[in-house]
Amino acid sequence: MTPLEVFIQKALMFLLRCTAIYQELQPDRATIHVVTMDGGKVQKFRYELDTATESYNFELKDFNDTITGIQVQMVEDGGKLILAGQVNAGDNCRGFVANGTDLKPEGRFDNCGSVVTYMLEKKLYFIRCKTGESLTLSYVTNLEGSPLAGEEVVDQAALPCQRDLAVSEQQKVFAFDKSGCKQVGADIKKWNATSPADCEKKQIVLTEGTESELYSLYYLSLVFQEDCPLYTALLEEHKSELMNAYVKLVKTSAGTSTIANETTDNFFENNQPAVFGSSVCAFVIFLILVGGVLLFAYKKRKLLPEEEDEE
Repeated sequence: MTPLEVFIQKALMFLLRCTAIYQELQPDRATIHVVTMDGGKVQKFRYELDTATESYNFELKDFNDTITGIQVQMVEDGGKLILAGQVNAGDNCRGFVANGTDLKPEGRFDNCGSVVTYMLEKKLYFIRCKTGESLTLSYVTNLEGSPLAGEEVVDQAALPCQRDLAVSEQQKVFAFDKSGCKQVGADIKKWNATSPADCEKKQIVLTEGTESELYSLYYLSLVFQEDCPLYTALLEEHKSELMNAYVKLVKTSAGTSTIANETTDNFFENNQPAVFGSSVCAFVIFLILVGGVLLFAYKKRKLLPEEEDEE
């Protein structure tokens, strides 16, 4: 299996087996869209369960630098898939919008520690963090790069400048992991140091035979990481693919769910060491700690009679 194929299998395990994600009906089909970068080449794939049904390359034009990484957001508009986000050249980041198979630059390259770019609601958020004594301005543009009037905030302290924020079109939030999942709403004018709140666990409601909206796989993994820690831990091993993956889900008739079960069951059987290794290690560490506590208590108790005799 290629690394991408392994990621797809792990993503399917999370999506099809983590029941906490769904309010009632559990999906038995998943269409995963994922963007990858390998050797400077950016590719877009579509998987129906574990079968690749589409792939194409993006052209990197007018960036005038060697691109080493990419973070993508996706949104559907009238049946069309819109892609935007940011690329990075080493420690420098720059926004982009996909135009067909071309990636069109937006803004300029800046250090990723002071500015990052994300798409939400078909708008680009240029998120700046304060550096030194200079004032910084976070602002929002349309996908053509034109600033939107009033959509700005000076010296925002709501979101960290990092390359792994998760975006939810459904909840209209940016999310990040900081001692648990934290989120900030889309209204940039309300951003301040107290804006981040705990992520809301809003379950997906499926209608049988109807495909769901397009969801960020990364966002789902952050929100439900405490409910399905084994599956989300496995996904963390593929962070670059995870951040750039979106999924549509469907519950078909009851008799067709066996294909999805076979897909994930086969992966479990063929990759048990990888799947269960982390949980086994955690259990062993737990046993060592418990053993140490018991041994200490035993020695302490054994010494007590001797101390009493001396008295």
